[in-house]
Amino acid sequence: MISKKPTILKRTLDNGDFRSMQSLQEISKGISELSPLAFKMLGYLYTKSDNWKFNNKDFQNKLGVAESTVKKLLRELKDKKYFHESKGETTVYYIGLSAVKKYVGDTE
Repeated sequence: MISKKPTILKRTLDNGDFRSMQSLQEISKGISELSPLAFKMLGYLYTKSDNWKFNNKDFQNKLGVAESTVKKLLRELKDKKYFHESKGETTVYYIGLSAVKKYVGDTE
């Protein structure tokens, strides 16, 4: 699915504290909580910039998996609160535990 609306990304590391303990702990937690492919997808999501067009085919090519696997990985990230999307006039993607918690709160 390709979004034609503007997109904004809110990432855990946006505040410039990549070297902070919180960010390092979050990355370590992700390694232990997520499947290897979901962790790889999370890392790829961190590299995206605003106005990036969300596209399952892009993930399929980068990860070398089927579309059904991409959907499964996104579900894993959402279920474990590493990813959240808010659709509206502008689609906002929240990437990382801290970003989801800070900008969305409890998503359950």
